[in-house]
Amino acid sequence: MKDHCTRILGVVVGFSSIALLGSLDRFWLELAAGWTGLVIGAAIFGLQHDAIAPPLRGYRAPAAAHSRDAAALRGSTYIVVPRWLSQRVLLGIEHHHIHHLDARVPCYRLSECHASAPEGSWQAAGVPVLRGWSDIRRGLSVALWDEDERQFVKFPPLLPVKRGQAAEAWRRAVSVARERLRR
Repeated sequence: MKDHCTRILGVVVGFSSIALLGSLDRFWLELAAGWTGLVIGAAIFGLQHDAIAPPLRGYRAPAAAHSRDAAALRGSTYIVVPRWLSQRVLLGIEHHHIHHLDARVPCYRLSECHASAPEGSWQAAGVPVLRGWSDIRRGLSVALWDEDERQFVKFPPLLPVKRGQAAEAWRRAVSVARERLRR
């Protein structure tokens, strides 16, 4: 009964949203725009928090040696973007290292705060910088932390899978990833 009610509620909400938006075409347009925003937002969030700028070294430290300020500066990134994009779309959040140092700095002051630091101070503090599409692509392509190398690494390449052999292919991929992490 509960499953039946959930389906009915889903249909009612779906048709109500179409009615409110005006047409099915508008509904699909809104859905596509929302999905695009979600994907771009998730990518930016990942780039800002993994500190995967070249040379792909993030901030990881044992609990005894952990520093809040070092984690804020070396564990989040500064993404170089055009000024118009910063002011009108990102609202300065590309200066994510400052946000992690002090979350009370409003978004519209992050760029100003970054610019007011002495020349070279962010670089000296070890803030990872993403410049251009090649750094962004590289940053989005890594997801595993290699403890031995103390850097992020890519997933192993996908292996060709024949029908009915997905579980075995998954076990092989996990085995390759574990082996790579041991090196």
